[in-house]
Amino acid sequence: MKKFVSVRTKLTVNTMITISIIFIVVLSAVTVINIRSVNENILKSERNIRNSLTVRGNTLINNNSMAMTGMAEDNAFTAIRNLVSSTIKDDPDIVFGIYMNAKHVPWAYSTPANPSGVPQNNAPLEDENSEWAGSLKKPDHRIHRHQGKEVIEFAAPVFVEKQISGFIRYGISTEAMKKLLKETLSDGIRTRNYMIAILLCLGSGSLAVSYFIVRRLSAKITRPIDSLVKSARTIASGNYDIPVTSDSNDELGLLVSDVDKMRLAIRELTENLKEQERLKHEMTLARRIQTSLLPNLTTNVHRDFEIAAAMLPADQVGGDFYDVTYDRAGHLWIAVGDVSGHGVTPGLIMMMAQTIHTSVTASVDCDARGLIVKLNEILYKNVHERLNENHFMTFTALKYLGQGRFQHAGAHLSMIIFRQKTGVCELVRTRGIYLNFKSDISKATKNDEFSLDAGDFLVLYTDGLTEAENPEGRMLDLDGLVKIVEKYADQPPKVMKETIMNEVILWCGNIRSDDMTLVIIRRKEEGL
Repeated sequence: MKKFVSVRTKLTVNTMITISIIFIVVLSAVTVINIRSVNENILKSERNIRNSLTVRGNTLINNNSMAMTGMAEDNAFTAIRNLVSSTIKDDPDIVFGIYMNAKHVPWAYSTPANPSGVPQNNAPLEDENSEWAGSLKKPDHRIHRHQGKEVIEFAAPVFVEKQISGFIRYGISTEAMKKLLKETLSDGIRTRNYMIAILLCLGSGSLAVSYFIVRRLSAKITRPIDSLVKSARTIASGNYDIPVTSDSNDELGLLVSDVDKMRLAIRELTENLKEQERLKHEMTLARRIQTSLLPNLTTNVHRDFEIAAAMLPADQVGGDFYDVTYDRAGHLWIAVGDVSGHGVTPGLIMMMAQTIHTSVTASVDCDARGLIVKLNEILYKNVHERLNENHFMTFTALKYLGQGRFQHAGAHLSMIIFRQKTGVCELVRTRGIYLNFKSDISKATKNDEFSLDAGDFLVLYTDGLTEAENPEGRMLDLDGLVKIVEKYADQPPKVMKETIMNEVILWCGNIRSDDMTLVIIRRKEEGL
């Protein structure tokens, strides 16, 4: 059994979990948005600073390029060096300034360590950056490392009468730009952390307040539930006299009202339980009486026949009937019938029919037709006129005339005869009118005859077998029953009775909606 957890606890915990999840989602969203905003600001600042440096460098080399045109033409080394040196002194971000002629020989090479701009030697500059600068036809810039630091080098050709006489180069350090970016990043992170701290404080306070409110709200909501649980326990203990009440005007109030209706229904059901048990006992007794009235067949019922019979009652008392008896002249009588409907009344009618059948055969010399007419007359008077019931009854009576000959009358299902010589079954129709439809059926009732040869057998049955349905809803039908009979025709009647019943029960999954009655009469072989 699972551990008990109250609705109040579940409501409080689940609500707090939901609020906490919402808070975490909001905090995460704000953090993500803030981080994205900081990153975007840094990227924007970097672009702006780089663009500013680029504009600044391009302006510087363009101005120097134009200023040096006359100086280069006059080979004014000193003037060029002074211009480059003063440019570096005026801008602390410039780490070097170079002027080299068309053959890459430096005329001016100024750095913070060499502010005069006088080159250390006059050898042509052959490094990669010099080669790049010496290949330019117009101003350009590139990023590279100079003495371990990142610089943006700006370079432009110096023209004299449309001919390149030299190249001016300045390297601007990115250290100041990186420092500014770092400060921007620090400001963004500081702002973000400040916002998160504020949100955490507000969230913690909100969670504490929410917990207090949720607990009070949960207690208010679950108070009627606690009352309902107590009432349910009272009902479960067997006390159905205490009303279940509630002041709620919502779904819970409707539930309480339904529970109180259930209490009243259970009380009424409990009060009727003894009566129902009594009726159940009477039904069981009626079924027992019904089955006890059936004939107790032995192996020597008649010298000419082996007879076996079975009846499986349905859940309710039914109206199936069969009988094997003798009249006062010693003739063998066999009968089978079925009263329409289920319940006590059909069972009572069946017992009436059996009593009448036994009384008539024992006291009156008659043929099969006469038995049917007399049986219907008495049944109609007792059932139709006195009980005012309209249940009809199928009924066929068979009188054995000897030498395998049977006389029969009355309307029931077709009889099945298995012929040993051919190994197949044939059907014998029954004629007439159902019992209890009218008081006099003498005109509609006729005698018919058939014979059984040695080894042949007769099968009588009720519609509980032919109308048995499988799980797919398909009925066994008469053809299905005939196939089962032919399948087990080589067995003795008692064994055949069991196997046929088992086949039908297997077909319907042992779900019986009607009584199942089966009678098998086999004529013995000559000399047995």
